[in-house]
Amino acid sequence: MNRKIRDALETFCKSNFGFTPDKAHLTTLVDDLDRKVMHNYFGNKGNWKPDNKNFSATGDALIEKVNALNPDKVLDIGCGYNLLKGKIQNLWGIDPYNTLADEIIDLMDVRLDGQYDVVLCLGSINFGCEKEIERKIAKAVSLCKPSGNLFWRVNPGITHSRPGAEWVDFFEWSPKKLEEFAEQHDCVCVDVQEDRWRNDDQGLRYYAHWVRNRDIQAEALSLQNMGF
Repeated sequence: MNRKIRDALETFCKSNFGFTPDKAHLTTLVDDLDRKVMHNYFGNKGNWKPDNKNFSATGDALIEKVNALNPDKVLDIGCGYNLLKGKIQNLWGIDPYNTLADEIIDLMDVRLDGQYDVVLCLGSINFGCEKEIERKIAKAVSLCKPSGNLFWRVNPGITHSRPGAEWVDFFEWSPKKLEEFAEQHDCVCVDVQEDRWRNDDQGLRYYAHWVRNRDIQAEALSLQNMGF
């Protein structure tokens, strides 16, 4: 649930009508408004524009890492303008808002469980309360094959400076959260580091590399030996 919209609606209703709507009605309204906010900001005509090439860990370096794994199938969740298409082999980009995706679909509606060698979550599982984040992480991990790789870029709760972002609910990610969520979802966190796209307060993001279950220790050791 979008916490910004929820809190604003609760405050408005209490101040003007003397009551707070019940949870069921509030959730429906908040979710509907959140979808409109996200579409208006992240869609083709929105103010958000990608900066992939400027990121230290998830720019060109990530393209090389993924291709070095020689994956048969790669899923780019929340691909936006699908800028990695043609740069990463065998990539399929999904996005609920941008028509340049290979498939316009919400992550939670994808049904091909356990099909992908690599899953990319680059700024896409970034929004809402912790319960919503956990739900989407579980779905992303389920789409990755056992011993497959998930690569993350996450926001530590920084609201974008562009118009339209003020109502987007950015989750407060941290290195600790990346490690905790990996363990909770039967993955090993191979690497966590800062992933800056510029050197100011707005520019901080975090990168992480997870491997999904199977013989996790052996898989992590193998990746370390490959230079990851």
